[in-house]
Amino acid sequence: RLAAKTSGSSGRRTGPLVAMPPPKTVILGRPLGWIFWALTALNLVVALVLAQPLVPLAGSIAHAGYFANFSRRDLAFQVRMVFVGLSVLGALLPPIRLALFLALLVIVAAELLVNYNALERILYLIPANRDNAEDFSIDFVIRVFTEAPGKSGQAFSIKPVATGADALGAVSSKKNKKG
Repeated sequence: RLAAKTSGSSGRRTGPLVAMPPPKTVILGRPLGWIFWALTALNLVVALVLAQPLVPLAGSIAHAGYFANFSRRDLAFQVRMVFVGLSVLGALLPPIRLALFLALLVIVAAELLVNYNALERILYLIPANRDNAEDFSIDFVIRVFTEAPGKSGQAFSIKPVATGADALGAVSSKKNKKG
């Protein structure tokens, strides 16, 4: 279902708007998407140290624009647009700037160090962003936030929990293997 949404089957033009290397292109041993996050972290540090709130805003707009070149509907682009929105808030509201930019820096650091993106996981809770039709529940929310990070450049996804006969079959097959 998710693949059909992002495949561009609606008759609209698909593919990049401008010829650019895709986000998974490796430069200096790192994917281009990772390099954009590293530049975003640098922009946030500059903003915090030099009190220049427009630096992360400009950087996050460039980051989102790059991803918009490839898809304007997928989760990766949505994460960048939320980041742009939060950067706008930080630039416009000095009383929350420090806290917001520090929070964004922590989110980016987690992405760079262990490939855990909290914004991506929050957006995954929206039914249109999921690749499974699992019902929204507290168990689902806990699983989304505690799922181990995937490989760098790989879209976040979790497998649905086995229910009903599937769950019983899995339990009984384990017992049969032991006995």
